Amino acid sequence: MKAFASIASEYLDLRLVFLGASDVELPSLRNLCTKEGLAARVSFFTDIPHAQIAEHFRQASIFVLPSRQEPFGIVLLEAGCFALPVISSKVGGIPEIIDDTLTGLLVNPDQPDELANALRSVLNDPARGRAMGQKLRLRVIREFTWTHAHDQYVRLVNS
Repeated sequence: MKAFASIASEYLDLRLVFLGASDVELPSLRNLCTKEGLAARVSFFTDIPHAQIAEHFRQASIFVLPSRQEPFGIVLLEAGCFALPVISSKVGGIPEIIDDTLTGLLVNPDQPDELANALRSVLNDPARGRAMGQKLRLRVIREFTWTHAHDQYVRLVNS
């Protein structure tokens, strides 16, 4: 939210959409949104069925996952299926999925200025964002399917 607030005046058509489970942070995010005067440009979708997530991906232009911790980040694979430019924190297993500057951008956690700069770089160069999204999509198809996991497992068992 802080990263969005810092760039909102530069990109007047930009909207922020939060998707996820309800938790204790939601009221403070809503309050920050109101305090920053951005309530009309921010939407919150909580606890929505997984079957409805694809429509949100289809409507997105960038996917951001600013996690403080993330063991794997399967949602990044989902964003990759939609060839979205991805910006995420370099924590946990995320760098195993996102190759910084090739298939997405990685930022340090809890650094809203760094996240804002990454957003600017994608917004100011949409062709670069689309290229990263396409490369991520190809990587997801090539390396993160059930067929690939099965083949890797068979190789491991047979070695």
